[in-house]
Amino acid sequence: MDPLSRPPWKSRTVVLDGMDMGDRLRGLIGGWYWLAIAVTIFIAACEPAGGRSGLLEDVRFDRASVTEVRRFPGHAYNIVSLRGSTPTTGIYEADFVQYFERTGGLERWGHPISELFEERPGVLVQYFQSGVVEYRPHRGFQVPRLWNEFILGSESGSQLAGAERAPSNGSPGERLGRWGRKISNFSVEGEEVGFAEAFRRLGGVMTLGYPLSDARRDSHPQARLGLLDDKRKPVRQYFEGAVLEWHPGTAFPIRVVPLGSWIRDIRYETGEWIELLPFRRTVEIKVGGDYPAELLRFAENPLRVGAGNGVVVGIGTHPYAIAYHPQGHLIYREGDGWYSLLYDGVSGVLTFVSDGVGAVQRSEVVTHEKVGPGLALYDWDGVVHVMYADLMKRRIYLRTGDVRGGEARLGEPVVVAEWHDEFMAYLATEAMGSDGLPRVLVRSYQGVTMGTGTISHLWLTNALDDSFEDWTDPIRITTQADAERATAGTSGSLGVVGERIVIVFNMADELMAFVGSVDEPGGLVRESLGGAAGIHDHILSVRDGVVHLAYHAPGKHGTVMAFRTWTEDGGWSQRIDLAATGDHATAMTVDEVGNVWVFFGTGSSVRMRVRRVGRDSFDAERCVVNINPLEAASYVWLGAAQPAGKNETGLLWTQRPADDRWEVRFKVIGLEDFDAAPLCRD
Repeated sequence: MDPLSRPPWKSRTVVLDGMDMGDRLRGLIGGWYWLAIAVTIFIAACEPAGGRSGLLEDVRFDRASVTEVRRFPGHAYNIVSLRGSTPTTGIYEADFVQYFERTGGLERWGHPISELFEERPGVLVQYFQSGVVEYRPHRGFQVPRLWNEFILGSESGSQLAGAERAPSNGSPGERLGRWGRKISNFSVEGEEVGFAEAFRRLGGVMTLGYPLSDARRDSHPQARLGLLDDKRKPVRQYFEGAVLEWHPGTAFPIRVVPLGSWIRDIRYETGEWIELLPFRRTVEIKVGGDYPAELLRFAENPLRVGAGNGVVVGIGTHPYAIAYHPQGHLIYREGDGWYSLLYDGVSGVLTFVSDGVGAVQRSEVVTHEKVGPGLALYDWDGVVHVMYADLMKRRIYLRTGDVRGGEARLGEPVVVAEWHDEFMAYLATEAMGSDGLPRVLVRSYQGVTMGTGTISHLWLTNALDDSFEDWTDPIRITTQADAERATAGTSGSLGVVGERIVIVFNMADELMAFVGSVDEPGGLVRESLGGAAGIHDHILSVRDGVVHLAYHAPGKHGTVMAFRTWTEDGGWSQRIDLAATGDHATAMTVDEVGNVWVFFGTGSSVRMRVRRVGRDSFDAERCVVNINPLEAASYVWLGAAQPAGKNETGLLWTQRPADDRWEVRFKVIGLEDFDAAPLCRD
């Protein structure tokens, strides 16, 4: 290939028997990996016969008008039709809206995950959840063929690239393409799957390409192409440009596997696509105006979106990247830097930002198996604790060790608690006792069909010695009546003050406190703290014998961020209402001097108030982060930590730059930054 005609991504050889790419694919496409022994993947705009002409086009898109727009509620990308002209091809009509509709619409393509843009000279491209569409003025629409070559390890070397020889389908159907695979409404196993009808309905060869296999279960002993998706082995048929999948007994029994995001993630290595303008969430485009030149001539000047507020420390496929509020997510090491624990949709990832450096220096997976959200990070006198639950929420794991220079040195995971009944156990918080042994509070959860819809209890356990190998049997803190008043947003916060333990528990409409001796957790005294609101929106922080509590409570005009303290001599203070807030927006730190920093906010802003040492009242509310409304996540979440000996705090929050990705951002805020921040506008 002429070096000048190379596409803007790399062709690659991927060896899968060593799983070099297994973790990557599991993270990108929900746990799937290709079963071929070795695969050479070239993702380029190819003709149906497999040719590669036209990678570089002598076409310049100078200007185009928008003639039609399709946009779906809840999604932030447009499908547009354009009318324009080029010096070499004259007038063209890139009618992406009509092409989308007549080739199966959402059933075939899913929702768009990019804007229409010039990905390489002369080629307009749009990415969808289930594929990619390309347009050339002198050729019209084409769909890239995902696999041009499969090397399946056949001894003779005569295996046709990219296709299975077997199994063969004996049912009625039509053989298509040079591989002669059959399109049929029946699978090899004889099940009526309707793939032939779907093939015609979804555009046939024009949008799916030629078949690479017959319809068969991935578990068939002769099948060589496959996707591993836990225990399911459904009927699938593989095509050059798509994969059809059969789900009997559902509302949509025939589905197109969502490979569009996989193509995007492979073409743009290390997630660089998320910085590019066409993949960022955008405003609605209007009919009659000119299409944005930045997209129409993107190949000439690939625009990247600036970082905006803070440093991007992590990108994930799940909105709960820094869930939940009672848990720790951020620590600071003097002379080293900041460490944050994030959930990327598959694993727990520890990221590192060095002191004085405005970029992530290192990240690594610190969970030993696939997990869900609800990870916790603590630093107890220089020993790092990482706590998480398994994906099925049956076990709570703890790893301990050290971090330095961005590298984690953690021991093997130990089981803190294990559940054997129908309850799920996760969302664990930790506090260190005066005896140097950790106490762990666990929320168990059971979905039911009556009342609030859930039953949630709190359980407390502690390590028996400093090996952390053995733990006490969990003691239930809550009553059955408490549990039946819980919601999906119920959890507990934990603090230890000397020989006293303090726990708070948010029910549907009430916040309950439990206080008592560390040595007698079964005899804690209950006390109602009044109304509760929010979703897991509460956190305890202990400093110098005082327990500080920030939580969401009902106010006169909606939910407010509230604040209280507890001391052994004085009990709970009166509630102080700080400001209006949205759900999933709670963080708090208390520095060594005694300043209290409380964070809250909405999807479009992070707000804070500070109570300075020696004062009874908080300073005025300030907006410390303003978020582009297009990139506002449903919830900002939030996490914070306090470096020793400094009048500043580290802050984490969440943004949504793309429909299927969430960013976790980080910044350091000092008292001077707080004083200089603008007052908030409602």
